[in-house]
Amino acid sequence: MMPAGGGPATQLTRHEGTDWYSTWSADGQRIAFGSGRSGLRNVWIVSATGGAEPEQVTNAGGARPRFSPVGEELVFRATRDDSESGLWVRSETGVGEQPLSEGPWGGFPRWSPDGRQVYSAITRDSERNVWVVSLAYRAERQVTDLRERQFVGPGLAIGTEFLYVAWGVSTGDIWVMDVVSEE
Repeated sequence: MMPAGGGPATQLTRHEGTDWYSTWSADGQRIAFGSGRSGLRNVWIVSATGGAEPEQVTNAGGARPRFSPVGEELVFRATRDDSESGLWVRSETGVGEQPLSEGPWGGFPRWSPDGRQVYSAITRDSERNVWVVSLAYRAERQVTDLRERQFVGPGLAIGTEFLYVAWGVSTGDIWVMDVVSEE
């Protein structure tokens, strides 16, 4: 971790396992991240001030965590019982891990600004689009139609009025050339 304006970096984790996809809590006091340090990909949380060892908060798998912008929930991707990757929610207020949506949820989950919905990229019927699922009702719906476009990586941001996505369009040209032989 280092100050946004520059300055010395502070190392928060010290382990030979790989840590990835970190995210800040809304209060700025904690950082959640995925790690394979326990032999299985799980979600861990570390204090943003350093000094304490990270705490493993999922036990049956988890990756790409994201703290809710309001409240204490943490959404993450996980594959359980040989099923497709789904979204799970972990509450720090005693509810524990709960499935939010069955697979195939890919990409990087993103919360709505009010913390009531989670957006993510999903490939269904060979097409990758952004879908949203409601925390209250667990209802899913497709929100983009990106036919003939390629959704690009984690390029998804949710605003109060707009959804921002990055996509690419594949194009190509065919050229004709004269072949010149050297004799």
